[in-house]
Amino acid sequence: MPRLSTKLPKYRKHAKGQACVTLNGQTHYLGPYGSKASKIQYDRLVSQWLASDRSPMFGVPNDDEPITVVQIIRQYRKWCESYYRDENGHQTSTVAHIATTMKRLRTWYGSASAEDFTPLAFKDCIRRMISEGLSISTVNASIARIRHLFEWAVSEELIPEHVHRKLCTVANEIHGKSKAKPKRVVQAVSDTDIEATIPHLPRMVADMVRLQRLTGARPGELCNMRVCEITAVGDVLVYSPSQHKTKHHGKTRKIVIAGAAIEIIKPYLEGDVGEFVFSAKKSMEQTLADRTAKRVTPLHHGNRPKPNRKIKASNRYVEASYRRCIKRACEKAKVAPWSPNQLRHATASQVQAELGIEAVAAVLGHSKIDTSKIYAKHNLELAIIAAKAITGASSDGKE
Repeated sequence: MPRLSTKLPKYRKHAKGQACVTLNGQTHYLGPYGSKASKIQYDRLVSQWLASDRSPMFGVPNDDEPITVVQIIRQYRKWCESYYRDENGHQTSTVAHIATTMKRLRTWYGSASAEDFTPLAFKDCIRRMISEGLSISTVNASIARIRHLFEWAVSEELIPEHVHRKLCTVANEIHGKSKAKPKRVVQAVSDTDIEATIPHLPRMVADMVRLQRLTGARPGELCNMRVCEITAVGDVLVYSPSQHKTKHHGKTRKIVIAGAAIEIIKPYLEGDVGEFVFSAKKSMEQTLADRTAKRVTPLHHGNRPKPNRKIKASNRYVEASYRRCIKRACEKAKVAPWSPNQLRHATASQVQAELGIEAVAAVLGHSKIDTSKIYAKHNLELAIIAAKAITGASSDGKE
């Protein structure tokens, strides 16, 4: 594999006495060689080239070989992979969603000139997405990503500004007027189905389900929970996730753990402060230990208990594995499949019925969302009262 060069393009003298620099095979003349003006022009061009992340499209004229949609997509995805990262340097799920939309656009209009991507071509992409059976929310999200692609290309001076301005005239799909499939409404899972599913879950996953039902936490917040992020506030515990859905908007998140929820999580808080509370590896060890305890064959007969080396479990649960585990348990319990997000909706339904919509905003960490129906700033005190109410804890900390 060739070694990547970090050298800058050379400021050099042309045969005509002009200073010049070559970027992406294109020679840019800077003025009289050695002059201050030529050096300032050199610094400007090289700085812009570096700002474009050494884009192979920088400085390439569009008259002879117009830039295509696929060339823009290639550069845009490279930018997305470096931009959409959390504070730990891990790529967010936004990258995967963008890649799915860009794959469709590349298939349909990848070879077309970017400047020729008109509103009619944009509408054709929307029509194709609807014909694939995508929901209206997915279609509108893809529309926004395609617009952002061309907006980014304008900011990088790859295409003229009027291309993006024309695309902004294309409206989003509207509920009731669009042929796109309606958005699937997430319903709250019943407590009857939860109780029927729990016996078929591993012990740790069953506790995760119970805890999520009592706290209304998001699946990702539950999977990423660390011991060091949980603190005692009076007679309750408050979980302050370092990573959550609205962090990039400057929001804070507080999840109150009270009453029966404390009894569920207490055994998992004895580990190192930096560990994840719920570990897939420890869950597997628990499952193997439970199987050994139920073993009928004596230990001196047959195979002795040993770890399954073919399975490499992580030190934490991820949302996908958590969801799949519940789905398999639903099949064994012979109940309608439900997802972890439905637990959150079940909590919201109970809180709204007992304490009102403002309490829903406090418990679920909403500040401006449709499910709460009002703008409500997170209220920790109200969340503590609500958590105690739904977990059976009294105001003095006694059951």
